[in-house]
Amino acid sequence: MSLYSFVEIPLAFTAFLMFYVVDPQSFYEAISRIAMTPMCRMLAVIGPVNKKRIVDSLIIGIIDMALERTGETHEALEENPEYVHDSGWGVAWIEEGDINLYRSPTPIFEDKLALEKLKHNFIFREFLLFHARKASPTFEPKIENTHPFITDFEGLPVVFSHNGELKESFFSSTPPLKQYQPTGETDSERFFYYLLEQIESPDNLNKTKMEKILRNIPEDSYTAVNFILATPKDVFVNVQYSVKPKYFTMKQAMLGETTIVSSEKFSLDNVSWEPIPNNTLLHFSLLQI
Repeated sequence: MSLYSFVEIPLAFTAFLMFYVVDPQSFYEAISRIAMTPMCRMLAVIGPVNKKRIVDSLIIGIIDMALERTGETHEALEENPEYVHDSGWGVAWIEEGDINLYRSPTPIFEDKLALEKLKHNFIFREFLLFHARKASPTFEPKIENTHPFITDFEGLPVVFSHNGELKESFFSSTPPLKQYQPTGETDSERFFYYLLEQIESPDNLNKTKMEKILRNIPEDSYTAVNFILATPKDVFVNVQYSVKPKYFTMKQAMLGETTIVSSEKFSLDNVSWEPIPNNTLLHFSLLQI
């Protein structure tokens, strides 16, 4: 090692330390960017599924997405060919006006017994939501950090899953939560409650109000605000990202009268998949299904 090399190490460390001293928040976010990877795969079914083989195809689809074997290519796989979503999974379904939920910190591709026990619940339901998680190094796989999240919104049950990250700069520039207290540590759960507090009332839960909130979020304060939010009455699908377009572009397809929304295309009765444009909020009324 040359003398220059010995000098180079302490100089680099000094610069690194000065970055922290001058702007600790930016330092924290820079470190998070280095360690952070895209986080989730989502699959929503809006409308009834009346065949067991279709349910089986949906389950195979979300497992294949978790294992990154759908055949799609994106930035996460380009950075790490062994990338998988192995930090837990969850599923929500609506039955007779109630939202049912199952979550596990076990990877979905290792939780096949639970899937086998649960899947009879998925037939003839007007809404299904799967989420396979890839935790950042900051948040360990545990139930409290596993999507979907569910809460009571002034008597209205609401379920929410998210893909992407909202930076700490976003939360530091918004009002602290008053009505809701997160049970986990994720930015996703914090954002879910932020969104509900901004909406204020179930009477305001509509596309116009939600779009106004979402489009006012500074682009440099998130990687993606892709989410699926549902009540027994409505479903909202938001696609909004600032990085990694191949990874974060969501797709939709029609299976008869049923809409399928997915993070990736997968084999499903030869349906035709279409990308959902960035900065798009879709609304579906479950009362019309």
